[in-house]
Amino acid sequence: DWDVTDEQIDEQLQSLRERYAEVDEVDRAAADGDLVTVNLDVTVDGEKLESAHVEDALYEIGSGGVTPKLDEELIGKSAGDEFTYDDNLPDDYPEHGGKPATFAVTVVDVREKTLPDLDDDFAASASGFDTIAELRDDLRTSLRRRNVTNAQHELRGKILDAYLARVDIELPPAMIQGEVDERLHQLEHQAEQYGMSADDLLSMQASDRETFTDDARTQATSSVKARLVLDRLAETLDVKIETSDIEQEILRHAQQSNMAPNEVAKVVQEQGSLPVLVGDIMRRRAIDQIVEAADIEGEPDEATLIELGLAEDPDAEPAEESSKDAPGLIVPGQKPSEESESELIVPGRD
Repeated sequence: DWDVTDEQIDEQLQSLRERYAEVDEVDRAAADGDLVTVNLDVTVDGEKLESAHVEDALYEIGSGGVTPKLDEELIGKSAGDEFTYDDNLPDDYPEHGGKPATFAVTVVDVREKTLPDLDDDFAASASGFDTIAELRDDLRTSLRRRNVTNAQHELRGKILDAYLARVDIELPPAMIQGEVDERLHQLEHQAEQYGMSADDLLSMQASDRETFTDDARTQATSSVKARLVLDRLAETLDVKIETSDIEQEILRHAQQSNMAPNEVAKVVQEQGSLPVLVGDIMRRRAIDQIVEAADIEGEPDEATLIELGLAEDPDAEPAEESSKDAPGLIVPGQKPSEESESELIVPGRD
């Protein structure tokens, strides 16, 4: 279900209005939807939680951002009011999740939020479009593009799962264990960045090492099977990789990591990970052919995909190549080509 309803457009416009709302301090009691500046302390079993102490925090009444009861308690309060209330901490709160607690709150000030009118002036100031109708059209296109892209990714996953289910293969235990060890290493590294142990990090996520390892083994088994089967399929299909394919892959990685393409290419060459890059491209090409062979219903027609920028228009003039920052790479098994040179929905952008 990739199409977009008017209600979804209205939700996007409402979010955009919230971003452009004017907020002014008022001399009255707080009401639902107001913003209040608060100081907050939380006590559990007689001990004040330093991690929960906040000062001059801006809180929107009705957001449920701390506990639902805070929204109720704040209504009718004015600047300078102090009060306490009892409630349970959120279940995912570190160490004390779900425990009864006492919340001490001081209201510093009350602020009223005024949303802009949904008119042509708002469209011009918020997006650069001349009319609200043009803004709605752009939001519809962006949402449809996102929905189709998400649906395509989901579809590819389902088709690949169905294909792999037809294949019975004995998996090398060492490959699976290697994947599990890598996932555990990544967990340790992530915990180290937060200055805690892996067990503490898992506890915050309502998990433990045994559960994580079991999940990692399940994921590793699927990953290893997919890699082996797709590698064999790519070999059978005699998938060819060109230098331009690798340069496009480097550009894709550069965009994802917010790095210059030549920096990504340098890392690839220094780490000797070009074969890994080539393998990823070949497996995607193999999946492409599996998807092409599948019977698919309900997808957008070619004209819609072209309109959304998700397919090339065969009648369009070819775009000039300009890739100024990605150096040419040599594909294993091929002759080197001449060195080439390379380089929330926001309205007006994907």
